[in-house]
Amino acid sequence: MKSKKIVIKTLLIAIIIALSLLAIPNTVNAEIKYTRRIMGNDGSIELTITGLNLDEGKQYEFALTLKGGKPEKWYTIANCTKNTAVINLNGSNEDIRDVLKVTDTGYIYVKVKDSTDGKYVINALEVNLKLPYLQAINYDYYKGSWYSINRLYNSIGKGDSSLSKGTYYQFKKVTDRNFIEKYLKIKNGKGDITSLESSLPAYPTNGYKQDGYFTGAEYNDGLYILWIEQVGDGTKTVHGAIIHDGLKEAKTIEEYLVNANAVKVTDIKVASPASGTYNTPQTVKINVYFSDKIKGSQVPTLKIKFGDSPERNVTNGTIKNTGYSTPCIEYSYNIQDGDNGQLQTVSLTGGNITGENEITAVLSCPVLSGSTTIKANTKGTTTNDTDNQDKTNNDKTDNDKTNNDNKWNAGSNNSQNGSNSQNDKNTGKDTTTVKGKLPQAGVNYSILGITVLILGVSVIAYLRYRKLKDIN
Repeated sequence: MKSKKIVIKTLLIAIIIALSLLAIPNTVNAEIKYTRRIMGNDGSIELTITGLNLDEGKQYEFALTLKGGKPEKWYTIANCTKNTAVINLNGSNEDIRDVLKVTDTGYIYVKVKDSTDGKYVINALEVNLKLPYLQAINYDYYKGSWYSINRLYNSIGKGDSSLSKGTYYQFKKVTDRNFIEKYLKIKNGKGDITSLESSLPAYPTNGYKQDGYFTGAEYNDGLYILWIEQVGDGTKTVHGAIIHDGLKEAKTIEEYLVNANAVKVTDIKVASPASGTYNTPQTVKINVYFSDKIKGSQVPTLKIKFGDSPERNVTNGTIKNTGYSTPCIEYSYNIQDGDNGQLQTVSLTGGNITGENEITAVLSCPVLSGSTTIKANTKGTTTNDTDNQDKTNNDKTDNDKTNNDNKWNAGSNNSQNGSNSQNDKNTGKDTTTVKGKLPQAGVNYSILGITVLILGVSVIAYLRYRKLKDIN
């Protein structure tokens, strides 16, 4: 009887050892992690997977699928070590792109190259395929005043721009002190702009407008986020964020917060007379409009010129807070003999204009807008552009539509280069722990069946052992 007990004890010990060995792969898989690096605006992502146990004498290959998909297309993993595999999800590959363009979550499989036994080193590892907000599009975060959006569907959508239903955008002012503080560090060269993604506010779900040309010049009173939404046909919706700095010289949080409440110039228009050519000494009235009511004992100097004629300083402005659709300063100028050509604005400087909150007004000098075109003493051939404006006091507005098509085309051609340059500077890495079920390392359904069988035998053996134990 004792011999039977010994046999059963030995069997139980063997079963325990077998179960421990089967548990080892799951213990190893629990340590599997990956980091990712964004390789370009075509959606390409480099995954570095760690925590593996590979045979350095063998080659391995990977497949990428949608959720519930079956791995069919396999690609050689060129960079492997015993514990690490570097996988390149290349957006220029049609089969990989078919996954990248429709989902933010993919599944990675890894097996020994050319093996057909159905065993996977990694089985359905869930990976993040989302493009970072701050790298999805080309941007110049505090150096430029207009933006050309890189249309992602030209790449992710198999080069077919018709897949893109539209690009939508909106500007949102930033007033959060912590966000501004982090941005200032980056502005001073202490970090990368993409590190702000985790600090971005929630993506807005409404309030968008559609256009192909975005100007940030009128947003010159603080720090802004330019939110982008690109909607495609048969592709996933891509979101992006541009950091727009309307205060290029600001160095403190207080400067951003104070200026955020300042009144600013919104437009400059000719109030009278109607379009046409006028002679000396006829009077032209020009209104400089502001975003809110203003006050002050001295108005700014408005500098204008006609064609290539000498510049003229106009200082006789009158503040008009009522009787107009928006508050303005009304200037009057009498045409002189030396004025020839089309009227242009040059600069708006000086004075002591503030809002009713006593905060100094933000001055700028957009080009003349509206349908009124004034010429002096001649028919004139000069276009109403900004070539002769004082560049230190000029912010381009949406009203300047001259050469927009050319700028848009140039921006589109150069946007990819700008994005690639930024991507080269950015490591774009994030560390992600495996989500969902753990990837399996060579454990398939046959092993699962063996495990169940062993457990069943264990239970029977244990019950037999209990019965024998009670026999003296």
